[in-house]
Amino acid sequence: MGKVTLVFAVLLGIALGIFMYYFPSVGEKGFMVVFSFSILNIIVYWLFNTQFLGKDNVALFFMALNFVKDIIWAAGILYFVEEDKPLKYLALFTFFAASIPLYTAVVSKINK
Repeated sequence: MGKVTLVFAVLLGIALGIFMYYFPSVGEKGFMVVFSFSILNIIVYWLFNTQFLGKDNVALFFMALNFVKDIIWAAGILYFVEEDKPLKYLALFTFFAASIPLYTAVVSKINK
């Protein structure tokens, strides 16, 4: 695990802890928001390593796969959280905080 990944994982954990402290009634939904995006990022990274790495246009394949994953996740989360503003803010923070380590890991693999 790289330093960037560790820093953003800690930030995400802290944000989830603060969220669950201030909004205990929707804490389980908040956990599912963070957990679902993290699992999907792990799946995308695994597919990148096993299927795309070493092929031509590897960055294009990764971006297409990640874009489709992001659209599906965002649509599902927006349907899931309904009108709950704190959950929408947590989803937005999760999207940014969990995407940066994925991009850094993939770019460093592509550049090697």
